[in-house]
Amino acid sequence: MAKGKGHILGSKPPIDPMEQLQATRTKVEYGTALKWNNRETRRDWQWVMASTLFIYGIVTWVPLLMFTGCIVFAIMLFTLSRSSAIVTTGDSYWRTVKECDHHITHKKNMIEVRGTGGLRHIGGLEMRNASSRLAGTLGRLLRAVETQHGLFVVIALKHEPHKILLETDVAASHIEDYLNSQSSSQVEEYVARRGGIWQTNVSIIGHVRDPESLRSIEASIRGAIPISGLKKANTKSLESRVKTLEAPPFYPAFYASGEELSDWLLQLSTELASEIGGNIPGEFVAPIRAGTIDYRLGVGINPETLKTGPVNGVCHSDLEEGLLVCGGKWAERFHVYSLIIKQLVEQDKRVLLLSSRPEAQELVSLHEQGIGFSLGHDFVMNPVDSEDVPRAAYVAQLKAALEVLAVDELSAASHLEAALGRAVALVGATLADVALPMENDPPDSSTDLQPTRGTLHGLDAIRTLHHGTGARAFYGTQTAQMSQLADLPLTIITVSAGSVPLDMFAWELFCIKLSAMLQDPDLVIILDEPASLIVNNPRYNKRLPHSQRIVSELCRRGPTIVSISHPSFIGRAADSFASCISLALRNSFDISMVSDLLGLSVLSGSMHSKARLSSRESSYLRTMSRGLILLVRGLSETCYPVTLDPQLEFEDVSMEEVQSRRDSLIGQPTVTIRKGEGDTLLDLVAGRKKDLAVRVLRLLERYEPLTEESVRRFISASGGAEEDVEAVLIQLEDASMILKGHESHSGVNYTNFRVTLKGSMALKQATGEVTA
Repeated sequence: MAKGKGHILGSKPPIDPMEQLQATRTKVEYGTALKWNNRETRRDWQWVMASTLFIYGIVTWVPLLMFTGCIVFAIMLFTLSRSSAIVTTGDSYWRTVKECDHHITHKKNMIEVRGTGGLRHIGGLEMRNASSRLAGTLGRLLRAVETQHGLFVVIALKHEPHKILLETDVAASHIEDYLNSQSSSQVEEYVARRGGIWQTNVSIIGHVRDPESLRSIEASIRGAIPISGLKKANTKSLESRVKTLEAPPFYPAFYASGEELSDWLLQLSTELASEIGGNIPGEFVAPIRAGTIDYRLGVGINPETLKTGPVNGVCHSDLEEGLLVCGGKWAERFHVYSLIIKQLVEQDKRVLLLSSRPEAQELVSLHEQGIGFSLGHDFVMNPVDSEDVPRAAYVAQLKAALEVLAVDELSAASHLEAALGRAVALVGATLADVALPMENDPPDSSTDLQPTRGTLHGLDAIRTLHHGTGARAFYGTQTAQMSQLADLPLTIITVSAGSVPLDMFAWELFCIKLSAMLQDPDLVIILDEPASLIVNNPRYNKRLPHSQRIVSELCRRGPTIVSISHPSFIGRAADSFASCISLALRNSFDISMVSDLLGLSVLSGSMHSKARLSSRESSYLRTMSRGLILLVRGLSETCYPVTLDPQLEFEDVSMEEVQSRRDSLIGQPTVTIRKGEGDTLLDLVAGRKKDLAVRVLRLLERYEPLTEESVRRFISASGGAEEDVEAVLIQLEDASMILKGHESHSGVNYTNFRVTLKGSMALKQATGEVTA
C-alpha cells in the first residue's frame, strides 16, 4: 500500500489519488497487521520487546536521566500550548495576542467595554438560590426585553442521584417525610417520574449602549422571574467572561426537578411563526410574526412591554371564511373596517356596506365611483321582489321575517303563505298585490277559507308595510336590484326604517337577498350592527337557528364582515366566523364568548400563552385602550394584540355628484327581458320566465283543460324539472291569458286552466306568427 501520513478533508476528489501513484512507490503486503490510519504495517514484536527492555534498563540504572527527560518534555508541551499556531487553509492562521482589542472599566454593578463596536455597558443577575416554587418563566423574560438590547442567558444543569434528597436538605419537610417512608427503589421511581433532580445555575447578562437601559433590563428580569435569589453579578466575573469569551463556570445554586424546569424554561410550540421549526419553544420567539397579510390594520405589540413589533392585519381568505368585529364603541369599529375598505377598493375589490348609522356615508369618498343610499329616503326595498332567490324558499323566509312585525308565530299561516307566493310570482308586484284570493277557491271548500290567527296577524304586518310607517321604505318598485349594487365598486346603504321591528325586518330582507347571491370572492359584504341577528332578547330567542343559517349562507357566498357591539347578542351564530377582531368589552357575557373566539379564556402568563390560571385576560379586555385590538385569524391558535393605524381622513363629497350616480343607477332596467323587434306582451308579463310561459301556453292550446299537476308533469317530462310552473300559471292568470276553473272527480276538487284568446294572440306574437 502507498505510504502517507496526511488526511484529505473535504469532498471526494474527482480522480482517485491511488491511481496517480508511481509504480516504483507501490508495493503489496500480505497479512493482517495493517494500520488503517496510515496504511502501514505494524512493526514486529521483537522491536517492541527490545525497546521496552532498553527503557527499563535506563530507568533502573540511570533514574536521574529519565527524571530530567520528563521535566524537559513537560516544559516543551507548556511552551507549545502557549505559542502553537493552528494551520488552516491557505496562509491564514490563528495566533495569540497579549492584549485584547477592547478596554474594560469597572463601574458600580456593571462594566464598560470600549472596542470596535463602540461603548457597551454590561451587567446582569445571577440566581444564587430559589424558593420552593419557580415563579415566572424564562420565555416571558425573553419577550419582556426589548429586541435592540443584547441578552445572554446561561442555564447550567447537572444531574444528581436520587439519594441526594435523603442526604441533604434539598426537599421540603413534608416531601422528605414522605420519602423517608418509602424504600430506595420507590424513591428512585418517584424521582424519575418528576424528571430527575438537577443542580441548576442561571446567569442572565445584558449588554446595552445606554447605561440607563440596564435598569429596564434588570426590572424586566425581576418582573418575569419574581424570585428573591437573584443577585447582581460580580464585575470581575463579567470581565473574565468578556476576555475569555466563555460561558461562566458551573456554580450549583439550587436544586429543582425536571418537571419544574420544563414548565419554567419552555412554553408551547404552537405560538411560533410559521417559518420557525416546531422544536423551538414558542416563548423564545419574540415578537410573534403574523404571517402573510393582504390588508394591514396596524402593528403588533409586545404585551409585556407594550413595544411595537411587526406589521399585522388580515388576509383575504380570512374575510372569505367570515370576520367578526366586536366590542368597543361604534366609532372604534368603524375605524377598523374603514382601514380594510380603503385597501379593498385600492385592490379593485367591490364593497357593499350596510349600516344603521348615517355617519357611515362618509366612506363614499374612498372611491371616485362610490354611491350611497338611505332606506326610506332614496331607496325602496320591495319585500315581494324575490330577485334571484327561488320562490318557494323566498316565501318561507319572508314569512319568517314577518314574525317580527306580526309578534306571532306564522309557521302555520297557510293562507298568508299562499297570498305571499302569489304576489312574489308576479312580475313587478308590490305589497298591494298581497291579498287572500278567497273568491277563486272552490265553493265546497268554504271551511278552509277561514283565515287563522297567524294569517290575520301577518296581513296586519303587510298593512303596516303598505299603509303604515314602513310604506316609504317598503312600498313600491325596488330602487335597484342587489345584483346591480354588487357590480358597483363601493356602495353604502343606511338601514334605518324608524323603529326596531321595522329595522329588524329590513335587515332580514337584505340578508335573505344577499345570502342567495352567487359566490363572488371579489365582492365583500359588510354588515354593521345587523339587527336581524340579535337573538338574546326573549322576544326573539326562537330565531337563533334562523340567524345561524343566515350567517352560514353569507359566509358561503363570499367574503363577509359583521360588526356588532355585543357579541353575546348573536349567540351561537358567532361560531360561524373563522376570524375575530375584539375591542374593549365591558359585559361579562361578551367577555366569556370572545374569550373562546380568541382562544384566551383568562390567561395568567403572556398574551400568547395557553395557561388558564387566572382572570388576568378578562380584566385586560375590560381596560383595553382606544386604538388597540385583539386579533385571531382563521384556524390560528394565537391571539395577536395590534395597535391600529391612524384613522382615515375623509374628503368632502359633492352631493350633486353622488345624486347623479344614483340617478344613473336608478335609470337602468331592473328586469332583464329579451329584445326582439319590440317588447312582446309575454316579455312584460313573464319577464325572465318567458320561455316557460310559451311552453305552458302551447301545452294548454293542445290539451286544455289541464290541471296544475298535469302541466307540471308535462313540463318536467320535457326537461324542466326545476322550473317554477306555479309562478308562471299565476302570472298568466293575472294577465287574463288563461282562465282558472274547477272540476270534481269522485268527490275530489281539482283546479284546471284554459287558454284565452288573449293568451293565444300573445303566444303567436311571442313566436313571431303575428306582429304587435
